[in-house]
Amino acid sequence: MCGIYCCLKCNKFGESTGLFCEDTVLLRLKEYLKHRGPDAFSEYKINVGCRWLANFAGSVLWMQGPDVTMQPLIDDEYNILLWNGDIFNGSVVNHRKISDTLKISQSFSHINGNEIPVILSSIRGPYAFIYLDIKMQHLYFGRDRLGRHSLLWSSDCEGGLVLTSVGKRNVLDFKEIPAIGIFMVDMNSSDLETITLYPWSDISAETVSNMVGESVLKVEISSETLQSPITMLGESSRKGLVESEYLLSQYYTEVVMGIHDITDVMEDLQADTNIKKSVQKLISLLRDAVRVRVQTHPGFCKECLLCAKHMDMETHINPKPCHHSKIGILFSGGLDSTILAALADEFVPHDEPIDLLNVAFEREKKEGDPKKKQSRKKKHLDFSQDEEDKYLVPDRITGKKASDELKKLYPNRQWNFVQIDVTQEELIRERDRIISDLICPLNTVLDESLGCALWFASRGKGYLVQANGPRIHYSSPTRVLVLGMGADELFGGYRRHRTALNLEGWNGLRNELQLDLSRISTRNLGRDNRIISDHGCQGRLPYLDESLVSYVSSLQPWERCYPKPAFPPGVGDKLLLRLVAWKLGLHYAAGLPKRAFQFGSRIANSKERASDVSSRL
Repeated sequence: MCGIYCCLKCNKFGESTGLFCEDTVLLRLKEYLKHRGPDAFSEYKINVGCRWLANFAGSVLWMQGPDVTMQPLIDDEYNILLWNGDIFNGSVVNHRKISDTLKISQSFSHINGNEIPVILSSIRGPYAFIYLDIKMQHLYFGRDRLGRHSLLWSSDCEGGLVLTSVGKRNVLDFKEIPAIGIFMVDMNSSDLETITLYPWSDISAETVSNMVGESVLKVEISSETLQSPITMLGESSRKGLVESEYLLSQYYTEVVMGIHDITDVMEDLQADTNIKKSVQKLISLLRDAVRVRVQTHPGFCKECLLCAKHMDMETHINPKPCHHSKIGILFSGGLDSTILAALADEFVPHDEPIDLLNVAFEREKKEGDPKKKQSRKKKHLDFSQDEEDKYLVPDRITGKKASDELKKLYPNRQWNFVQIDVTQEELIRERDRIISDLICPLNTVLDESLGCALWFASRGKGYLVQANGPRIHYSSPTRVLVLGMGADELFGGYRRHRTALNLEGWNGLRNELQLDLSRISTRNLGRDNRIISDHGCQGRLPYLDESLVSYVSSLQPWERCYPKPAFPPGVGDKLLLRLVAWKLGLHYAAGLPKRAFQFGSRIANSKERASDVSSRL
């Protein structure tokens, strides 16, 4: 993951050789930007005409190409690109012969500046970018259609503009740039009164208008729309929305939860021709999405990359091949993460381990029952067992069971089940030191609990527990983290989806699913990207692959989930994804009810309202 930054300031001297003052905002954000891109950092200042001074800075996490491409990247015409993204598919195909940054720069240099947004609309993959067309004196910036990578903006007190991957508390008033299109600043003007927006074609005019109303500067919406890389969300579901009753007619008796009880249901559903086709199509799309995300990297773990850099610079000797873990999976043992782990096994070399990162927070200490304490002494349970019990949270239990299932299905793989235990003391210390800054500008109780859990999980520092052996300290060297974000929004995994169906029927559920996906960038993805990237890792989200999202969005709501009373939690929610898990042989994960990350890891206090502003951030 790269860190990108740009600061525009008015040239008060009105000359092409304006003086550059020290960029105090960059000084305060530089450390966080370098965390995102530990492989290189550079800064470049330029006068744009006689009116503007611009400062660009970029940190690089090397992920594609034969070697590191420095940022900001300046071409022969002095156009400047800052690129934080991955090209996984689309018309701008990379084939990994050069870095994505260089590929994008070359594509932009061969077209008219006004065609830049069109090029971006053809890319399949996550990105945030900043690009200066020096000839036209236009500055373009924005995020991909789903907003998978972070980009913030703020207007400073001098009428300038600051764009950055990550902010900080008490440094300006940053807001997340909405993922509604590509923005353009015309720097031929002497002020920044208006920014032009080229909106995505599948976003309603009302939604665009509401979101630009909250921007840091006035935004003018262009009549030229960009073709969205995703099929109109829910568009096909608008036609012929009539409830299909064949499922309910076959299974009218209440299904009792439990792995043995859902066996017949799963097998019978798989026998249906239409359902079988949907399951096969989804597995195919998921397989492609996982493959490109676990195979696109330089082939080094964190430690070996450092050694390779040293050997190349000091001895010019080619480094030895790296056989350590390069792929990590945020692993609760639930449905979403277990499917990703199973599919990753197919594409990660079999002599490389895969790290399953499982986080648990220390349970609050309570006065124990004296009789139980005495009983424990009689059973000779030692201190280490007491420590283990502190972190025996729901996600740890399901994680171990799902890990065991993976080992049975894929015995030739070394699965590293990394137990990440977080004490209350460490939680408070790191939240105050850095996590609160990364969560900013979001600030709710939910943002706090999810942000903290994700930060510790993606850091990867914990233990490996050998069979009948001691706990071994372990720090995951992976540079790619695969996460299950988007699965609940696509497949109806939240309790509110069941409520929507109950109160408003299938039309209400369809609207709720569409709403969840449309706001995922503002509620989740920008925050999660800032959190994960702080450890010099690239977070990749297979469920939010454009082709997969387009396909699932084309399905009727009852083809994704069936949250009727006869299909309780653990069966009806995310039903299509459960059928995929069953088809892959993941029978334990297929029957697990949805459990929120913050509760499964035991970081959240159920007595607090998730939407309240957190007093701890």
